[in-house]
Amino acid sequence: SAVLGDAAIHGELGVFRTPERQFDGGLFGDGHIVAKAVFGGSYTFSVGRGLTMLGEYHYNGFGIKDAEDTTTAFSDSTLQARFFRGDLQVLGRHALAVQTSYPVADAWTTGLLLMMSPVDGSGLASPSVNWSISDSASLAMSVFVPWGPSPKDGQLKSEYGGSSTSLFLQLNFYF
Repeated sequence: SAVLGDAAIHGELGVFRTPERQFDGGLFGDGHIVAKAVFGGSYTFSVGRGLTMLGEYHYNGFGIKDAEDTTTAFSDSTLQARFFRGDLQVLGRHALAVQTSYPVADAWTTGLLLMMSPVDGSGLASPSVNWSISDSASLAMSVFVPWGPSPKDGQLKSEYGGSSTSLFLQLNFYF
């Protein structure tokens, strides 16, 4: 992590040597070597109360190269184990995200998250609002709206196109 002018940047890189070969291959042609990386940055613009923008690129070598191969990929027990362990984070290998937030009042913050696959162009848009009810409670609400080709005959055609439109509501208490 570093400060670059008025912006903040960050990056992480991890390289793993796994005992088992990976479903979709590995790094440098070695199915046992897998990389994961995250690079991003944020900046707050002097607009009203301060508009914050964050951007991030995520690479996950444990992910699936093509969403259309998901059914075949998940027949592999190694990939299933990694999925259930949480190693995938995203289904594919690449993800881009941009998030904005803006405090409209002392107790209210709005936001918008756009997350997409640069491989197939599918993604999710998620507008949100957060209400700080008090020092010990808050209420968060987000709507998730996907785009991209929908599954056909039980086969994914894109990474996010098979997601459903959904609402997330969370009441938090702080002790």
